[in-house]
Amino acid sequence: MTLKTIFAALSRAARQKLLAAGCLGLYLAATPSLAVGPVASPAAAALWQRLERAAWVMQGAKRPAHLIYVITDADCPYCHELWLSLQIFYGSGLQVRYVMVGIVSSDSPGKAAAILEAPNPSLALDQNEKNWARLPDDLGGGIPALREPKSTTLAVLSSNEKLMSDLGVEGTPALIYRGADHAIHVVQSASDPAKLRSIVALAAPP
Repeated sequence: MTLKTIFAALSRAARQKLLAAGCLGLYLAATPSLAVGPVASPAAAALWQRLERAAWVMQGAKRPAHLIYVITDADCPYCHELWLSLQIFYGSGLQVRYVMVGIVSSDSPGKAAAILEAPNPSLALDQNEKNWARLPDDLGGGIPALREPKSTTLAVLSSNEKLMSDLGVEGTPALIYRGADHAIHVVQSASDPAKLRSIVALAAPP
């Protein structure tokens, strides 16, 4: 019996718990504390340039006072929670650039591709999050996975995952921002509201 067969045989609640546990395992494996930490120069400048050139989905303020990159997976429950928590900051000048990866489930790459290949990727990301846990697959993300993503899209996801690794991040979600001193900070999740407010306040504009 394959892992996929075992997963399919589980109840909806059990599948969601297993998926959440998998994300938590990735999160805990990445770092015992929340911060991966500032990225040392001169690597910082090169990594920031790669973030700027990466394929991301923009949400929030069009003329941002604060910019945060978020590495996210369409089937990650902690990414979903973070997406919900960031909404209230958009009116205060926050722009979030979601860097899509596909690592949590077998459907993650297809769902990421559905978002990236959509006519309006931001609306597609909204669909994924607003319809959370409403699809028959019970995997979390509320957008149907593309069964045959374009080769260019798969290359983009591979590039994003390499960038994620080079930033020292092993699980999702992760927040990356640059402070007023242009130092890059990488934070593994940020579930605490006060910590999230602090990160937004410290994040410099583009």
